[in-house]
Amino acid sequence: MIVCIEGVDGSGKSTQAELLATRFRSEGKNVLLLSYPDYESDTGKKIKEYLHGTEPVEVKSLFKMYLDDIVKDEDKIKEADKKGIVILSRYYTSTIAYQCAQGYNYSEAKRKVLNSGLPVPDMMVYLGVSAQESMYRKMKGGFVLDRHERNVFLIEDVLKVYRREMEEEFPGNKKWIAINGSRGIEEIQKQIWEEVSKVAAKSESKAAGKKLRT
Repeated sequence: MIVCIEGVDGSGKSTQAELLATRFRSEGKNVLLLSYPDYESDTGKKIKEYLHGTEPVEVKSLFKMYLDDIVKDEDKIKEADKKGIVILSRYYTSTIAYQCAQGYNYSEAKRKVLNSGLPVPDMMVYLGVSAQESMYRKMKGGFVLDRHERNVFLIEDVLKVYRREMEEEFPGNKKWIAINGSRGIEEIQKQIWEEVSKVAAKSESKAAGKKLRT
């Protein structure tokens, strides 16, 4: 099963992804936890340079760079999905939200993502916070804001694209679970676990049925 946790910077994605991974591991599940951008990869290092730099980069090149950073893990994700749980802190839905907010064509972005070969998550979890709260949380945490994080107008446009993806249930007609990211960490984790465990149970039941038929 693949679970994707999405949201703008400061929404709590990484924290909730790690808590979810810990919960599954405590139940003996094999868990692969990935976060994007992957700043340890060659492409991720280029993304980091862009985020903390000032040089303009064409949005078409940005989209490709962010998507390539995920595509490199395609086989890893598919293999882990067969053996257990994959938890993603951001995925290609984030690439679409951020790059289309900067002018990339939305329809083309969806087409390229769907043609990439990357697997479709079984569940989409969205942690919602306002653009203002996103910036406040990052500054409160003592982080040096990158060019995305300090641009409140960009974040507001990103939120609009996220809403569009949710309304369309993209990708693959997968319903998004929208959660108020302004609530407490434990309260949010409890709600995520309630929703994810339902899907996990269905996924395990389906897998067991396939084994019986074979």
